[in-house]
Amino acid sequence: KKYGAEWKCWYYTDYHRGHGYLNVIGAIQKSCNFFFYETADRMGIDTLDKYAKYFGLGTKTGIELPSEVSGTLASKEYAKSINASWNPGDTINAAIGQGYNKFTPLQMAKYISMVANGGNKIDVSIVKTIQNADGTEVSKDEIRKFVNEKLGISNDDQNEKINLNSQYVNAVKEGMRSVTSGEAGTAYARFKNFNIAVGGKTGSAEAGKDAKGKDIVNAWFAAFAPYDDPEIAVVIMVENGGHGNYTAEAVRNIMAEYFGMNTQDVTEDMQANAYTESINLKKDQIVVKIAEDAEQKRIISELSRKISDLKKLYKDEKTPIRIVGKVLKNKEIDEIQELIKEKIDVEIDFD
Repeated sequence: KKYGAEWKCWYYTDYHRGHGYLNVIGAIQKSCNFFFYETADRMGIDTLDKYAKYFGLGTKTGIELPSEVSGTLASKEYAKSINASWNPGDTINAAIGQGYNKFTPLQMAKYISMVANGGNKIDVSIVKTIQNADGTEVSKDEIRKFVNEKLGISNDDQNEKINLNSQYVNAVKEGMRSVTSGEAGTAYARFKNFNIAVGGKTGSAEAGKDAKGKDIVNAWFAAFAPYDDPEIAVVIMVENGGHGNYTAEAVRNIMAEYFGMNTQDVTEDMQANAYTESINLKKDQIVVKIAEDAEQKRIISELSRKISDLKKLYKDEKTPIRIVGKVLKNKEIDEIQELIKEKIDVEIDFD
């Protein structure tokens, strides 16, 4: 009992016993609330808030989409903004993501990605590159400045660099690996036969009560893989989904698809030949060879993706395009001519 309230771990509530002595790795593996209650109480909300902000919690990620919300990071400042006082128990609640905390799945994906890369900051973006009309690329700084102005994000939202102790980060990552690989891990049952090492964390976020007075618990699972050389971070939240263990299965399936583990069940696309066999510049003309078994819709689709290749080969307006191979119908020829001429004003011949 502390600060006028009883602080119990979910494990004690369910099984009427504690987890025993734990370090941070074991506490993450078993999702021990009480360990993090005590950690936050010793740390204090100001320090907890400082690191949470650094990892992007409670602030917009800056993704190039409208209507992104900031969410809420539990803090003394937030309590003051709603005319509430901050109590020691609020710090304990905040330690496990409860209380005033409200985060988006995208913020959590950024957070997990930063843990996976050792604590280095990352940009959240759906834009890979932007090219000017002259072929040069717009700098990332210029893109970010433009996006921030459009979204109303100020430089004040960009928190200063914090030097993280790699031993501490590695301990957290090791705990996340034990969630999926250790028999006591809260997601072990979902990943025990998975042949890629995964770092993950289950979460069960209480979100009030429903009309019948029953607890609403949102199920979370956040993960990254491969553990030793991360490529992907996945976060799933299911409203009123219960224990985060249930969402871990969906994360596993997404990762299986990403790493090609499901390809044994797919044969058609894996064995299909390209519909445009080649695009070459020969004797002052561009020759596009169409596969004999190509369907007209597939030809149109593939040529639309390869217009950039045609542009690179197309040196001047006198360079004609010659399409050879599959015999096409007049309607198909018209569609292909229209497709190419939308991008390049050039003569097109068919053999």
